[in-house]
Amino acid sequence: MEIPNAYYHTFNIDVIAKHIHCFMAAKKLAQAMGKDEEMLYAKKKSDDGAETIYLCPASYKDSVKVEREIEEYMETVPDGYAVNLKYLCSQKPFLPNGTRKLSIYIVDTTPFLSPTTKDETNIWKIASSSFLTDNSFEVRSMYQDILLKSSGKTAPYSSVIPIADGTTLAVLALKHKAQTSFLLRTTEVLKAVQLMCSRKFMEAFSTGVTIYTFYL
Repeated sequence: MEIPNAYYHTFNIDVIAKHIHCFMAAKKLAQAMGKDEEMLYAKKKSDDGAETIYLCPASYKDSVKVEREIEEYMETVPDGYAVNLKYLCSQKPFLPNGTRKLSIYIVDTTPFLSPTTKDETNIWKIASSSFLTDNSFEVRSMYQDILLKSSGKTAPYSSVIPIADGTTLAVLALKHKAQTSFLLRTTEVLKAVQLMCSRKFMEAFSTGVTIYTFYL
């Protein structure tokens, strides 16, 4: 399938093993129903309930289904918690001789480190604990730079950055309630302009700023 390297940098072996088990169970169910690629769907919560992984074919229809479910979940998250999302798409079909790639959604819900004033931009004060522990120095620095550039702006902040591997990073930073999301709407926009992303991330901060990044 050739899952992007970001996946292996994010999860340890034990968690990856659980994800593989989840995928195999979904694959067996789809095979039993006679439609291997079209019917594959899986959802698995971590033991502590803080993380949920979704697996589905990489199609617009399936993305809409999963992202709508994620947004409905976000409406139930209490104040003081961040909902962060990682999306990865396999580079090849998930079945031998298949045509569908695999979409992986990982939704993480953890409390913010502390309540802060709306004008705070120090990432160590406004991020969730999982964001700070899961991401590298380079990633934290990138988000810190976005927060500084978007600070004080009434309109959403956007940027397009060429990446060394040939992909393009599109950034969108805007303020909205923690229980709100533009995840599905951005997917609809990308489809309208005929763009597909191999990775996308949604990171929430306690100031009300949410940063969406898309690797196109």
